[in-house]
Amino acid sequence: MLAGLGSLTAFSVLKRDGEKLRERFDSSKTMEREMDRFKERMEKIKTPEQLLKDRKSLETVLASFQLDTEIGKTGILRKLMTEDPKADGSLAQRLADPRYRRFAEAMTNFPVGDTTAKPDVTAEWKVQPSKNKDLMASIEANYKLIKFERDTGQGNAGLQEALYFRRNIQQVTSIPQLMSDRALAYVARVGLGLSEKFALLDYEKQRDIFKERLDLDKLKDPKELDKFIQRFLVNAGGASAGGTGQANAALAIMGGGGGMASILGARVSLRV
Repeated sequence: MLAGLGSLTAFSVLKRDGEKLRERFDSSKTMEREMDRFKERMEKIKTPEQLLKDRKSLETVLASFQLDTEIGKTGILRKLMTEDPKADGSLAQRLADPRYRRFAEAMTNFPVGDTTAKPDVTAEWKVQPSKNKDLMASIEANYKLIKFERDTGQGNAGLQEALYFRRNIQQVTSIPQLMSDRALAYVARVGLGLSEKFALLDYEKQRDIFKERLDLDKLKDPKELDKFIQRFLVNAGGASAGGTGQANAALAIMGGGGGMASILGARVSLRV
């Protein structure tokens, strides 16, 4: 859609015309057909096991939670859909990434007629996804949003990550919460000009550096947030069309998919 503009230019276009572009993208014939087919397939899915076996439907559901790169991890997905995500010791509680918890809370299976029984992956959902209007509407809206961000990010280094950060950072109230989300932490690190070697530090040192350098309250100001995102895009290689470097590392983080000797100049050593 905006391929080849360069991330900074594309970001400016989205700030100005993003709503119109989203409406055009969401209402396209291609997207309408894709969503119609998804709903038709979901009508036939009554159990978590059936969803796991329907790769196309599963891919759409997972993409709406930005977990489509995990589609092959059926053991993890099965547990997330059959354990109480709020129970101590559940997989959803043990995984730090909040995307897993959101998926588990939306897709948890409780057998029909007995909410006290141990969930079974082959048992029917008490309320099947296709019968849950709120869930289906949420999946559709999230899927379209993720697809739009990925589409606009094509050929524009760091843009998809920047849009994700802009959309989610307002709900972050602490540095540990930010660090639990790999995508947010990636944008924060690159925006601050910290090299990839930052990841070699232990958790406490990373946390302390983020606390020193990143003012979450300041990012509540839309102007300050946009300034930070623009700095991230430059550092990610998005100042011009194309771009390499830091942006390559983001592909695995976002599910589409530096160079300093030290992270803070002479003030911090990387020896731990």
